[in-house]
Amino acid sequence: MTCYDYNGIIHPTFGLVARIVFAISGTTAALGNTFCLIVLWQPSQRSKSNRILTSLAISDCIVGYVCFPLAIWALHDFDIASGRACLAQNANGFMALWMTYTSTCSIVFIAYDRYVFITKFANYNTILTNRKVAIIMVFYWMIMFLFALAGNINIIFYAAIGPTFVIISIVILCTSYYFIWKVVRASGRRISAHEPNKIISRQEQKRQNKLAKKVLVLIIFYIVCFFPTFLLSLLVILTRKGYVTMETSAHVYFVTLFITLFNSCLNPFLYVWNDPEFKSACKRLLRKNKGSARVHFRNNPSFCDL
Repeated sequence: MTCYDYNGIIHPTFGLVARIVFAISGTTAALGNTFCLIVLWQPSQRSKSNRILTSLAISDCIVGYVCFPLAIWALHDFDIASGRACLAQNANGFMALWMTYTSTCSIVFIAYDRYVFITKFANYNTILTNRKVAIIMVFYWMIMFLFALAGNINIIFYAAIGPTFVIISIVILCTSYYFIWKVVRASGRRISAHEPNKIISRQEQKRQNKLAKKVLVLIIFYIVCFFPTFLLSLLVILTRKGYVTMETSAHVYFVTLFITLFNSCLNPFLYVWNDPEFKSACKRLLRKNKGSARVHFRNNPSFCDL
């Protein structure tokens, strides 16, 4: 991929603020997703849905530990001739593409998983077996690796594949939500008309409404974070044709990059922390660690306690 010399192009104030914001966001994404992984790897949390959440948390974890620091590195005034700036830009471009594309696939997979769970509950375990879930996740991690590699090598391919990928993802997410909403609405009418006193049916309806709202929130935040991809792709084309200056292009690039990567900071709160089962597992884990710490303290008293 073409390297750009940002020395003298990035405004000093913008560069300073951007580095601080990237550092705070990267720390949030890294620590938040790491804690999610610790809880999701507990034996009680090894369900099919949580395996998809684990894939999402891993990609978002890498964004926090790798992509944000590389973006900060790329913002430094390195001499382009030394090769360090070029390495930072290429590594940042490749990892950002790979992890955001993979994160997008995980989000789409989560929406599909919720769609199958609500609309085909009786056949859910048949349609999505543990083996199928594992194969699908490995498949999209490998395909997104190739897409990111091609986009990092060919800037035109990057400008073309980014918006196309986002459009397809939004269509799949909206379609999933439409069918989920349709089933939830039909279920509500059925309960109101034929089962007004069934407590279990009403609890099921309430659970379905929560799932439908969760998918809707998923779609809204995805569009907000990834829609700037269209602007960035258009900017790449306009810059190559000379209609936009490098100064404008560089500043818009880092703003768009931040908005896209910031999605990894939101994902733990959108998809994991709102889950009642995750909250229960988190409380059990903290309680267990607290109990272990007390046992360790009793068995290993400090010098002051002797």
